[in-house]
Amino acid sequence: PEVQIHTSKKSTMADAKEQDLIHWIERTTNKPSNGARLSTYLHDSTVLCELMNYIRPDSIPKENYEAEDLPEVQIHTNIGFFLEECRHLGFPESSLFKTTQLFDSNDMNAVIHCLSLLRKTVEDRQTIEHKSVSDSEEPKKKLSPKGTHHHHERVRRKIVEELEIIKSENEESDEEEEEEE
Repeated sequence: PEVQIHTSKKSTMADAKEQDLIHWIERTTNKPSNGARLSTYLHDSTVLCELMNYIRPDSIPKENYEAEDLPEVQIHTNIGFFLEECRHLGFPESSLFKTTQLFDSNDMNAVIHCLSLLRKTVEDRQTIEHKSVSDSEEPKKKLSPKGTHHHHERVRRKIVEELEIIKSENEESDEEEEEEE
């Protein structure tokens, strides 16, 4: 008899989101995943550090992650450095994962949320930089510090709203999974 595997729509969507993030990280860091799941791909913290150093150059010293077979304490430290850099980017604490959630692969949804926000932050920054380059024929208008603050606050509010939507979708997904069990 043929065995059928049933996957929920949300599970398939989560897998697609994970794969999309893996492809983005591969393109950004030039580090292939070799088909690994996100938890395996990021487990030793090397790719995570490379990703952050692409976004915030030299934010995590290479000597912290270039060695082969990093000790567990160094991996935890590197993940902590990554999270600290996310804080420097203005991420609210609620959007960050805990070191053990990645290291132990016990809540990859939290990791995926954080990386999705990081990706959006990077893409928004690239869009702004692209617009300023393409508008270079016109005199550049400088934002006043007050205007900059308002722009950042609007972006922050939008990100927080999106995170709340994602969080509620995951809670619903978790509840559905619990009901199925």
